[in-house]
Amino acid sequence: MPDDPGLAPLFTLYLDGEAVARFQDIEGMGARIDAIPYREGGAGSGSVRHLPGKAKVSPVTLRHGVTVDSRLGDWCKATVTGNISRRTVLVTLSAQDGGSEAARWTFFEAWPSSFRADPLDKQRDEIAFDSLTLVYDRLERD
Repeated sequence: MPDDPGLAPLFTLYLDGEAVARFQDIEGMGARIDAIPYREGGAGSGSVRHLPGKAKVSPVTLRHGVTVDSRLGDWCKATVTGNISRRTVLVTLSAQDGGSEAARWTFFEAWPSSFRADPLDKQRDEIAFDSLTLVYDRLERD
C-alpha cells in the first residue's frame, strides 16, 4: 500500500464482472423520495399527511481514475454517438489493508452521462479519467 493513502485508488469499477478502472473519489450517491401531501377527512377538515411518492436516485460521479482496459472508454464513446447501453456496474471500496473489500455498491441500468479524460501522456499505458458520471435506475449496497 502506498505511504499516502490519499493518492491510492480506493474504488474499483467493474463492468460485466470484470475490473476495468480504479478511482480515488466517488460522490453523489443518494436518493430522494417525493412527499405527496394528502388531506384526511375531506375538504375543509382533517389534517394533512404526507405519503411517500416516487423515489429518485442521484447521479454518481467517480473522480481521478485510471484504466488500461478499453471497455470503459468504448462504453463512454458509444454513449456520445447515441448508442446508449445500460449496464450493471459494480463499484467496490478497498479496505485500508489494500487487499480486501470494505464495501460494494451495484448500480442497475447505468450509463455514462458525462466523462472527462485527463490529458493523455505518451509515456504511460493507462488512460486517465478526471471524472465519470453515471446515471442509473436503482442502487443497492451489499
